[in-house]
Amino acid sequence: MSNPIQMDLVDTTVSAVKSLEPPQSDVLLFKYRDIDSILDQVLLDQTIYFSPPEKLNDPFDCQHDLLGSFRRAIARQDAQRPDLLEALLFHEEKLLEIERAAAASGVCAFSTNLTNPLLWSHYAAGGQGCCVIFRFPQKFFCKIPDVLGLEDVAYDDSGLSRWLWMDAHRYISDEVTNPPDLKRFFTKLNTRMLATKGQSWRYEEETRIIRSTSGPLTVDPKFVAGLCFGMKTSKERIQRVIRRAHQGGLNCSYFQIVKNETDFGLTVRKLDDIEHQDFDLEQRIPIAGMSPQRFAFHELIKRDMAREYLFQEA
Repeated sequence: MSNPIQMDLVDTTVSAVKSLEPPQSDVLLFKYRDIDSILDQVLLDQTIYFSPPEKLNDPFDCQHDLLGSFRRAIARQDAQRPDLLEALLFHEEKLLEIERAAAASGVCAFSTNLTNPLLWSHYAAGGQGCCVIFRFPQKFFCKIPDVLGLEDVAYDDSGLSRWLWMDAHRYISDEVTNPPDLKRFFTKLNTRMLATKGQSWRYEEETRIIRSTSGPLTVDPKFVAGLCFGMKTSKERIQRVIRRAHQGGLNCSYFQIVKNETDFGLTVRKLDDIEHQDFDLEQRIPIAGMSPQRFAFHELIKRDMAREYLFQEA
């Protein structure tokens, strides 16, 4: 017979976890590109590209000494369950296998911020490019066999070690002698290795789709919810992109970045003379694209719990 106190605790925990995610069943993600990339990759081929770790623009990105990170985590006085981490070191060959698997994985990077001038400057041709607004259903990340998950990037100069000493114990049972029982932990370790960056990259406010292989992935055109043009994108380029989008059968909304009422800030305006505007998207863009979403580790853990619960429900 169930313990009513335990059941109350479970119900309370589930309610708290569910409240951590917005009520929408989809996820808005922003991909900054130059105009030619938009025309060729997104509008013509209708693909997103998963880069191998070795080709990412940060030379430290996804490059980990996994055994060293374990030892640093175990040495911490505030480590959570260092005994479990020590036991995992007996699976050294499996850990090295995860290192190799991470090196062969693919990363598709998105931002959760639409109005950061640095992002427009660095990734959208100095503000002359475009940002694709993707709207992915939650189930998208579960149904493609080689997609390992959606991971918010954690920014910390000791990021992987910190995850090991703070949070890894949630994925490990007390029985750590049988590698098949550790599948959940090894999967999470693999994705966490691919979604941890140094503090200096925090401005990107990045989320990643992680895949077991690199290369292009064809996506349903309906996942392209909108296109947002840069402040310096010429009218001729805007018209060219919109024509191509219409020819490709995209039914999306169009926006452009403009200056806001401060000296250096940006905001988003709708292109009023374009058909096929999505009212729901217009309402969500200011919330999803302008609010700061800088993922501290404690917040990352809560988001991860909520995402796991919702994906199980899906």
